[in-house]
Amino acid sequence: MTPTFEPQHRIVHVASGRRSCPLSSAYALSFARLEQFESIWVYSEDESGRVGLGEAVALPGYSWETSDDVERTVKELLRDAAGSTRETISERCRALAPAYPFATSAVMTALELPDWLHYADATTRLPLAYPLSATLAATELGMALKAAVGRGYRFLKIKVGKDVEQDIEFANTLVRALYDLPLHVSFDANQGHSLAEARRFAHTLTQWGSSQPLWYEQPCDRRDWDALAALCRESKVPIVLDESIYTETDVARAAGIGAAGVKLKLMKHLGLADTWQLAHHARALGLRVTIGNGVATDIGNAAEYLLLAAGISAAGGDLFEAPAEVNGFAKLKTPLIFANLRVEGGEFICDGGAEKLRAQLSQARTQLLAL
Repeated sequence: MTPTFEPQHRIVHVASGRRSCPLSSAYALSFARLEQFESIWVYSEDESGRVGLGEAVALPGYSWETSDDVERTVKELLRDAAGSTRETISERCRALAPAYPFATSAVMTALELPDWLHYADATTRLPLAYPLSATLAATELGMALKAAVGRGYRFLKIKVGKDVEQDIEFANTLVRALYDLPLHVSFDANQGHSLAEARRFAHTLTQWGSSQPLWYEQPCDRRDWDALAALCRESKVPIVLDESIYTETDVARAAGIGAAGVKLKLMKHLGLADTWQLAHHARALGLRVTIGNGVATDIGNAAEYLLLAAGISAAGGDLFEAPAEVNGFAKLKTPLIFANLRVEGGEFICDGGAEKLRAQLSQARTQLLAL
């Protein structure tokens, strides 16, 4: 059951801001190398004193919204919001969501978050993926795999898409290095492969035999559905779509072309309830569903954690498939708000559960406005 809020509850305080969050080390994608996350955060407090937070981290190459677009749209959505009902602000978000999904998600998440906090449980442990890049030198791979196993990880997420020759060489080296190691692997091209390159890379992965990867994620440009459809028809490796998926129409289209699954990110969708409904819609169509954002702070990942926790508590544990990717916060030098989020033994943990989250939310306005 989807949590619901009282639409006529009034918002008494809203705020938003922008914060550059340095990373502990650079994060490499097929189209960008990130040294920091630019978070646009949203704070909401209703008349009963309940506080919610949301955020968006724009990522050019991933979506069409820039940080300036998100910041400007958030301010427009929150204009005269104090004193308005939650439903009034929600309607504004729904109207702008097709053009500004990241901005509207940040605002909707802030409105909805208090209704999801009770799902937080300190005993919930969510398996995460250990990130590696195909640019890693072969001489360093053994040490990286040893580190992943030593830290308790059971899943690897390999970033590919910059150079298909390098990607193929890395995959061939990796399958040999994985011999007898308890690790499951997925590959993510972040739209970096052409159809011809994706065909070659997918064929390489079919040679893995019994060690076949979990999936090959977003091989081609998110808008090139013809290429994605061709690959889904031909590939023996499961294809999962991420950047292509924003709405129920996209989910249905993914199922129609034979994709194995979809990757959801809260920032792409209209808040927590919408993401929850999309996950159920995808599962009803026979798709695998994974969730999480590697380009988010503790604010965004805390909200995604609540979705995953709800998937265990309210959906019998089979709504979302491991591994989760709620690991953007772990790349930060310093968390923004939720210092109780951590990674231990390759798993995501929320120390103190709902009580701790509420306590930190009560201090959020002062902390964020002081940034």
